[in-house]
Amino acid sequence: MRILIVGLPKSGTTILTYRVAGALQDVAIDFEPADGPGVDGGDGRHVVTKKLIGTQTETLDDFAHYDRKIWIARDPRDFLVSQSLYRWHREQPPEAADRACFERVLARLVAKEAEPASVPFLELEPADYFETLDAVADLRLREVGDDWLVFHYEDMVDGQYDELNRYLGFPVAADAEVAEGLERVVRRKGYGDWRDWFTPTDVAHYGAGGLRRYLAAFGYDGDDWTLNQPQSIDPRYSSEYVTTLFNDHLGPPGTGPGRATATDAPAATDAQAAADGPAAADAGGVAPTRRARRLSLWSNRG
Repeated sequence: MRILIVGLPKSGTTILTYRVAGALQDVAIDFEPADGPGVDGGDGRHVVTKKLIGTQTETLDDFAHYDRKIWIARDPRDFLVSQSLYRWHREQPPEAADRACFERVLARLVAKEAEPASVPFLELEPADYFETLDAVADLRLREVGDDWLVFHYEDMVDGQYDELNRYLGFPVAADAEVAEGLERVVRRKGYGDWRDWFTPTDVAHYGAGGLRRYLAAFGYDGDDWTLNQPQSIDPRYSSEYVTTLFNDHLGPPGTGPGRATATDAPAATDAQAAADGPAAADAGGVAPTRRARRLSLWSNRG
């Protein structure tokens, strides 16, 4: 069986790939093929292909031959928060190595942790993804037919796999974890984060219409912009998270222009960690060594 999983970055594509692959015997994971459909499964193995989509994805025709095609969608407001923080990873655009930019944003993050309403999300200098989200919504409306399943990230977090299991014809490995080396994709493992991160300024900016096409295309409520009261941002998933990514970008101590520290961000207590409870999503995934099966990872990343 050939299974395709597509979605925006930071929408759960990695963990879903490993949870689907973890339920199959003799399976190859085709991880983000650079061009075309990648591995074809011609050697008799099952193939699970993960493909990220964006502004440059004009068609999904190359994947028409897949037996199962899954689009995992995430609330674009949560996507904006997650992607904005992840941009400091070394595989992101050149600004991820800009220490001055990073320190400026880090200071604002620490201030926002102390008082979330005091710093609009827009002041964290997020990229403008309106064009990308509109293009993705158009692609979904134009090319995703009845042979596809649109599966929501939020359902994965809640452990709601019934519809996905029926579509696949087998139950996914809901407790699987991502492969070693991909742990960086893990952050909050939840949803609704934007309600703690956005301020009325952000609601006015994003709610004016820039996200509405995507929200409608993927079944999200474009009229719900309710913010949490009170708001709370845990440094572990904010300043400490981006500091780890930035230092990873620079490499080991002594190899870059100086590693950053989030000294102003207090460490989370054990009680806070326990309060977050179990979760499943941005990362969770398959630990292939736990089961007696051949699970190989195909990657074009080098």
